[in-house]
Amino acid sequence: MRKIIITIAATLFAFSVNAKAEGVKFGIDYLMLNSEVEILDFDTSAIQLRVSNELNPYFDLEGVLAFGVSDDTYTESDPLAGTASITGQLGNMFGVFAKLHSDSSSPFQIFGKVGLVMVEYDLDFFIDTPGLVGSASQSYDDTGIAFGAGASFNITDKVAVAAEYSMLPDVDFEGLDIETDVIGVGIQMSF
Repeated sequence: MRKIIITIAATLFAFSVNAKAEGVKFGIDYLMLNSEVEILDFDTSAIQLRVSNELNPYFDLEGVLAFGVSDDTYTESDPLAGTASITGQLGNMFGVFAKLHSDSSSPFQIFGKVGLVMVEYDLDFFIDTPGLVGSASQSYDDTGIAFGAGASFNITDKVAVAAEYSMLPDVDFEGLDIETDVIGVGIQMSF
């Protein structure tokens, strides 16, 4: 599945580089992620890079790459049993989206998108109990369908601000799912 995503993204990138200057957009976003595993709730953040190519005034292909920049820790303590904690963070995210939007010549656009995304989470475990102290790290990844919706507003004819809400594919964590909602805000530049 990773090979499919990498092939699609490489094709999109090559198409964008070779395309006429009009219609190619690069963006950077700050992402606020809320990831849930049963009763555990992690609020983390990431930086996302985007490149999109306008195929017509209402349809873009978009490639994204994101890296986690902050983590969150869930801790349980008991005076007799000791302390256990789990720290979670987005390791990385890589995907390709089909993006439908309102007329690109308008200063304000609304959009919806669906795509194939690979998501990886990094989890660190720490246990400090009587007779047992230790830590471990593990990465969990999965590939699936993601979708989102949002809006953008042109500041100039080449620069826009964008905000979106998206849901990432679930990632299997020891038989449970990591479910993630994302709110992103960013800037995009047209070339």
